[in-house]
Amino acid sequence: MVIGDSRSSLVVDRIEAAALTGGALMPVHARFGVRAVSAGIGHVEFAQAMGSYCLDRRGRLSPGAFLVGADAALGAAVASHLPDLVSVASLTIHLAFIDLRAPAADYFVFRARTTHIGDSTGFAHGEIVTDRGEVIAHMSTQCAFIQISEPPAVVAGAPIDDALLTLSDDGHEALSPIATARAGARLTAFGQEEVRLAVTSEPDMCNSRGSVQGGVLGMLAEQAVTACLTAANPDLAEAETMELNITYVRPVVRERPHLEIVAKPEHASRRFASAHAVGYDNSGRVVIAASGSRYRG
Repeated sequence: MVIGDSRSSLVVDRIEAAALTGGALMPVHARFGVRAVSAGIGHVEFAQAMGSYCLDRRGRLSPGAFLVGADAALGAAVASHLPDLVSVASLTIHLAFIDLRAPAADYFVFRARTTHIGDSTGFAHGEIVTDRGEVIAHMSTQCAFIQISEPPAVVAGAPIDDALLTLSDDGHEALSPIATARAGARLTAFGQEEVRLAVTSEPDMCNSRGSVQGGVLGMLAEQAVTACLTAANPDLAEAETMELNITYVRPVVRERPHLEIVAKPEHASRRFASAHAVGYDNSGRVVIAASGSRYRG
């Protein structure tokens, strides 16, 4: 397969159809505020409005709030090269947030471009920018190709709930409102040695194949890592940067909807800390692994 070929793409058609109505490509995107913008072979754009659901409880950007959009854009860029009966599954996602301070912005854009399409995997990278052109994060992925029996239909975009813009709840201080109010995440353990996060997935948190969308899993892993880092050093809630590496091991399927993520610190100092997390489904199988770090200058 050649990057940038001119043939038609079902993924491109689906994104453009959703963009015409200002809606989301899939219900899971709508649940977390991500709308379709534009697409071509090898390059796509999604967006989400600035609102309280983008922030943590201290008013800083919550990296997890951007993972559904990042996964959507990166995966769609790779999928735009593929035949209609081939889909993608994220193997890894890397996010580097270069400034966690909340910007003066009306919305954010996820811009993704393919860098390589192989026989069984594809790679993409991109950035998250504000409507004023300010880069807040860099992102990249590796995706595997998966045969499917029936291609998704081209339909109008799913509407996005405006209540996201003022989202709030009385969840745990260490978790962002989008994780607690939209994903149902809760902490079952919170200490300097270990953090445990639990959640039960719902149908509109899933992708078109019926498993939990990679961005939702990534968001929950980020929340566990961030809670672990701030438990080890509360000052890192005011960190300026965060890096996150996610590895997807196996899908979380409807038959096993419960997820527990266990995060432990690796290092914690006055300015910098790192932690790793492993997520398990309710049969005890590993589904996701993540590592992350925060720095406060």
